[in-house]
Amino acid sequence: MKEVSRRRSSAGAILLAMGMVMLFVNGAGAASVEPVLFEHTNVFCTAPTENQTGLGLDRVAKFGDGAGEHPLVDGESTGSGITVVLDVGGGTVESWDSGDILIGAVIVKGGDDSNVYFYEGGATSDTDLVTPLNNGGNRPGISHVDFCAAPPPPPPVVLGSGSVSVTTGACTFEDGLSNTPVEVVIAPDGAADVTLTGDGFSQTFTGSGGTATLTPGEYSWSATANEGFELVAPTSGTVTADQCLFVLPRGPLARTGVASTGIAIIGAGSLVLGWAIKWGEQRLNHA
Repeated sequence: MKEVSRRRSSAGAILLAMGMVMLFVNGAGAASVEPVLFEHTNVFCTAPTENQTGLGLDRVAKFGDGAGEHPLVDGESTGSGITVVLDVGGGTVESWDSGDILIGAVIVKGGDDSNVYFYEGGATSDTDLVTPLNNGGNRPGISHVDFCAAPPPPPPVVLGSGSVSVTTGACTFEDGLSNTPVEVVIAPDGAADVTLTGDGFSQTFTGSGGTATLTPGEYSWSATANEGFELVAPTSGTVTADQCLFVLPRGPLARTGVASTGIAIIGAGSLVLGWAIKWGEQRLNHA
């Protein structure tokens, strides 16, 4: 039984390996897109007319035997920014590369028919484009190859205009710290994303905006319009979070008889002064 199992396992492994090889062979030599067959007609990049089939695209380059065309030769050649490697008699464009030119379609003509390779969104290279098989099941040689430019992208759909405002409120002094509120308003909701940054601080606001609390310092903000919106200026700016002033009230300090004319103390120093005054009052009460 062990011998039978071993043989079955070996046979299974061989079949699996053969299947993988067949998949590799069948998958090799194929372009990245399936061609569309046009029978018994010449296909042109340009707009269709009464007498010709056209794709409505601009022609970038043509490799053929006609006047003004780039030579149709075996091996590598370049024309109008397109580099091709051709097997003319074998009916194969072994490779093409257009650099940074977006190609929307490639027409490979052989015999009476054409294969057209369409590249949605545009492409800059591919391999193994072929002529269509003829009625005898043979692949005719290449008569010409056309490269058509990809159509320009459609303009973005604009839903409307948006605006952003970033404002600070009054500084408050709590627990020895200065805090300044900031409000970000995005209108309408979702029109933009707003990023507010400062020393050790960064926050992004979405939707309708939001609020945050800032410590003293300089902050900058920038807004990026979301798809479908155009922002009305301003789209960036700066805000300042000030250091709070703690002001002692006018009049005599409680139980001291010492007059105050409104002393302003910045930052944590006010907390220290408050403790000192409180300590002085307690000393007077025990005198």
